[in-house]
Amino acid sequence: MHKTIFHVFLVFFLIFSFRIPFFYNSAILAFIISIPFCVLRSDFYTQTLKSDLLVLLLLFFLIVLTTLLVVILHSTYDFDKLNALASQFVVIFACLPPAYAIARTSKNKKNKLLYISKIISISFYLQSFIVILSLLSYDFWSIIKIFQASDQADIYEKYQGVRGLSLAGGQFFSLSAVFVLGQLFIAYYLLNKSKVSYFDIILFIIVFFCGLTAGRTSALGGVIAISYWLLSWRNHNSKVIFTKLFVVSMLSALLIVPLLKVLGKYDFVIDVFIPFAFEFLVNYLEGDGLSTSSSNVLFSMYHGLSLDVILLGLGRYIGADGAPFMHSDPGYMRNMYLYGLFFSMPIFLFFFFNVNIFLKFYRDNIDKKFLYFFVGCFLLLHVKGEVISHLITTQSLLFVVVFYGMYSIRFGFYNER
Repeated sequence: MHKTIFHVFLVFFLIFSFRIPFFYNSAILAFIISIPFCVLRSDFYTQTLKSDLLVLLLLFFLIVLTTLLVVILHSTYDFDKLNALASQFVVIFACLPPAYAIARTSKNKKNKLLYISKIISISFYLQSFIVILSLLSYDFWSIIKIFQASDQADIYEKYQGVRGLSLAGGQFFSLSAVFVLGQLFIAYYLLNKSKVSYFDIILFIIVFFCGLTAGRTSALGGVIAISYWLLSWRNHNSKVIFTKLFVVSMLSALLIVPLLKVLGKYDFVIDVFIPFAFEFLVNYLEGDGLSTSSSNVLFSMYHGLSLDVILLGLGRYIGADGAPFMHSDPGYMRNMYLYGLFFSMPIFLFFFFNVNIFLKFYRDNIDKKFLYFFVGCFLLLHVKGEVISHLITTQSLLFVVVFYGMYSIRFGFYNER
């Protein structure tokens, strides 16, 4: 049990990367705590050098060189993208010792993907518990605020207490995007664990609703999880999950109103949370279609591009006003404006090489449906914002999973076929 707690501690600190005085953020602290597990272990260095990490780093530096080349060729000298790449470079190395520490202290796990999915699931259960406490207690949130980034902590008041509740560095898209992936890993964990309880289902529902406090994008995680379970209907656990999900949903419908009134949160949920989290349903019922204010803004950010821009980009990442160029947030548009189709190739090569490593080290445990949904999450989220080979939260989760699988070879989890 103590090892599991330690592993959750490391993964939680890496994924959510919240501010910690002196250490800068929790990811750096996780890195420091993990150093004693590997600094004097020769196999850490040999395994790292023998692994696919070197190719991964070469592809990463190809992105850096491509970025430099593009902005110089276009004479824009817009080097702002390099800041994000520098952060990601730090994250790559910050994830290595914790991944090794988890692999070294979790020997003899028959299904390593199931185990890391369990650790990720518990991390999101913990974050959801923090969100609930922040909702219920302003004093508790005041403590959480200390660990939030300075430019994020004021959104609690701006959104009337609906957002800004998490123990995380980012409170907007970066958090809602990683909640999507978190729900997919929870779906895998529940589908493959030995026994699914009602408590498991309740926790999944809690994660779904708490994810909405980060942004409506997180609802995609619930849709993907249910789709994954439906397509895995032959698995006995899938039938158990849907049966218990139905029972819990019916009981929740009967008990939620009295519970909210006892907690004194009924008016808040009806007047503030539901209009925000389920704006698309509210608009639909009012005859305005399945749209939200954010989706309308998102679609307006997709502009027609000339062929030369599509192919070679403009070398522009940030506009003169300091906002994203053309005030466009979608990942695909930002890639087109900066790189164009041709120079965007290293971005996607880097991502799919990570996926290849993921498939290589988990091939005994993974099913194709999970892999397709996993890749699909990144591709779909990139429609909303810059995710692929960019967003720190989702990259941290990806690196933890990939590096854990990589180091698992050393400790006998990986069976060659």
